[in-house]
Amino acid sequence: MGLDLYHCVPAPKDEIADECPLYFSLDELSGNQGYIEKHQSLITEIAESDVTEDKILLFKDAAIKDIYCQSHDCSNQLVLLGWFTELENEIVAFEKENKLDCSRRYFMQSREGMLSQKYGKEISYTSISYTFPVLKKVIFFQQVGYQRKGMNPKFYEDFGNRNLYLHKADVIKASCYLNTASTNHAEELTTHFKANFIDNFVEDESIFFGDW
Repeated sequence: MGLDLYHCVPAPKDEIADECPLYFSLDELSGNQGYIEKHQSLITEIAESDVTEDKILLFKDAAIKDIYCQSHDCSNQLVLLGWFTELENEIVAFEKENKLDCSRRYFMQSREGMLSQKYGKEISYTSISYTFPVLKKVIFFQQVGYQRKGMNPKFYEDFGNRNLYLHKADVIKASCYLNTASTNHAEELTTHFKANFIDNFVEDESIFFGDW
């Protein structure tokens, strides 16, 4: 199991050197309203892409198409037989009717595992969905501490994946899960964690979290 531990602090985006700076949405921080209020001057709005549900399904085989449609409600989808190049005019007409932006098409090859097993043949198709921009309010963060792996299995039970911890007591607790028993660099690991996560942790500023 991969594990990355982060210690970060809020910062203006233009002061962060990383090409892909870390940020959390206000929804992700919603359990800590006091924290949001304290750093409201750093709240900014960004546009992210989201994807609609599948709008168009393309099948290469009529029998496969029939099997799929018998098992799924396709009433709100355009289900076609053939290749995209053969069907482009029909697809464009559907997009215009439903106000879908052709420049935001998102193609995906999909396979129905259970249906394939049930019928003893490959049940697959190409789906077309559409990306669209979603505005999010976020706070950007500067990374001030990082560790790759180094925790024992109990850590994954007592700490949540991408859960945000805002108190030094939680970080001190996390230090008790350092995997010092199965490494030749126990002292180095302990020293690194203390310097990067505990000694420089600032209440109401710092956030600690693990990503796995």
